[in-house]
Amino acid sequence: MSNSPISNDCFVRLARADELPALFEVEREASLLFKETIHFALAENIPNDQAKYRRFLREGVIYVAIDDHENLLGFALAEEIGCQGFLTELYVHPKYGRRGIGRQLIEAVKEWCLGRGYNEIRLTTFMDVVWNAPYYARLGFQPIKEEDLTEALLEVRRSEAVWGFDVSKTVFMTLRLAPPP
Repeated sequence: MSNSPISNDCFVRLARADELPALFEVEREASLLFKETIHFALAENIPNDQAKYRRFLREGVIYVAIDDHENLLGFALAEEIGCQGFLTELYVHPKYGRRGIGRQLIEAVKEWCLGRGYNEIRLTTFMDVVWNAPYYARLGFQPIKEEDLTEALLEVRRSEAVWGFDVSKTVFMTLRLAPPP
């Protein structure tokens, strides 16, 4: 994917290996927003998981939003789970929030999914946080009914529980992807 303009001075592109250390700063700052929610524990002791970033660079995809000075504004991690695309993480630095950066990162992940032949992009998110499930719903994502969860998605849920997430407060969502005409 070539650089995709967000605005006159901001682009989304694939991450480079030398940018991986900078991802943590954006993740940490974005996670601090959870301090004002019932999920406040997510804002504490955020691990600097460089191994996770290296794994996504190797096995999935990392898209970064950068400005014209190569400053990192946000990023998205995606991978294949259950033979479909899965938006695993999306972070935008709070000082750049509400500028469409998250939407542009999701568009890049959608292109990646289509390029790999997936007909859906899925995710799991908090139901009760305005920049989570309500945001994704505005972008066209629909909740996946509990009885429609695949074994792969149930494994994601089990992993979230191990990490300490209150999975009773999360929802899986999906967006059907239509290939370009």
